[in-house]
Amino acid sequence: MVKRAKKPQEGEWWFPGGRLLRGEELSAAPGRITKTEVGLSVKRSVYLGFGETMFKTDPFGHDQGTHTINFVYGAKAAAFDVMAVTLDDNHSAYSAFTYDEIYTSDMHPYIKRFVALSEGVYRE
Repeated sequence: MVKRAKKPQEGEWWFPGGRLLRGEELSAAPGRITKTEVGLSVKRSVYLGFGETMFKTDPFGHDQGTHTINFVYGAKAAAFDVMAVTLDDNHSAYSAFTYDEIYTSDMHPYIKRFVALSEGVYRE
């Protein structure tokens, strides 16, 4: 998980994420985004579902809030090397959490929903 350094959700733990590039296949985006935002390569990503988020704050300065439609993928780091993590300017920190730590935290319900969906795919 990464701690957001910008609106919306500034200071909150969140998933790495971003926009789909023109011409990019949806299934290719999780690997590119994870590499760009945290410097890690991922193994095969698994589509978990879609969701939407709505926030009163926005990064665009139009005072209309933020409404996003999100395609959420789960993936494991190809090799988790804490020394290889390099955050972009959208994030101020990173951390790994257990499923139970997330479920008992005050993280956004959106995060908990998709973590629960990933649990059936990745929990060993």
